Amino acid sequence: MTFAALDRISLADHAAALSQDKALWVFQHIPKTAGTSLSEELGQYMAPYRNIFVDYDDVETPFVHRLTDSVDRFLADQRRVDYRSCSGHLTYDLVARIRLARPDAKVVTFLRNPVDRVISDYRYQCSPLHPGNEAFRAQFPVIEDYIAAKASQNKMAFMVWGAHEIPSAAALIAHAKREFAFIGLVEMYALSFSVMMTAMGQPQAQPRAHARKTPDTEATRNTVPEQFRSEL
Repeated sequence: MTFAALDRISLADHAAALSQDKALWVFQHIPKTAGTSLSEELGQYMAPYRNIFVDYDDVETPFVHRLTDSVDRFLADQRRVDYRSCSGHLTYDLVARIRLARPDAKVVTFLRNPVDRVISDYRYQCSPLHPGNEAFRAQFPVIEDYIAAKASQNKMAFMVWGAHEIPSAAALIAHAKREFAFIGLVEMYALSFSVMMTAMGQPQAQPRAHARKTPDTEATRNTVPEQFRSEL
């Protein structure tokens, strides 16, 4: 059952129906959508859990190749480990790679106000929490430089669709409704978390973790011009 079911049934009934299935839950972690916190909750409530990540120290191999290799290692390992959940900064083409190997897999993600997400993404990558923060700050001294870069634009749509050639809004929405079991909102995190965990068969779960909060440092402070929101 996918998110398209909400065209005909209630959200509560949708979550209840999903909870009847035993499946691998794949959380597509779009950067700066409270995904690190949610991943920690998955590790608690939906173990065995696997974080599909890349080695940031490997600067020789293109990022997309490192991430694809990480997905392939997960797929090899899941033959001997009955994972209940996994997550990663996976574009939909990589999610589809998992679903090809695990047709039972159900996919969830969280979205966020795009202006807030871009600002948060920029501030985070300027901070010491981001492994490549020094190189990032050198490449993008101000947020205007970051949003002008093509690779930074429409990141949520790119990840949900899985390719840079993003279709019309209607086609993108139809794809999301067809391919995702649930899509939450950061602005409605508590409700979204509750519905998602109910769908996973964990109705008692409560959101608690708040991980990877961007620290208030000189590098992340006052980086966003006051007029930025209105201009964007």
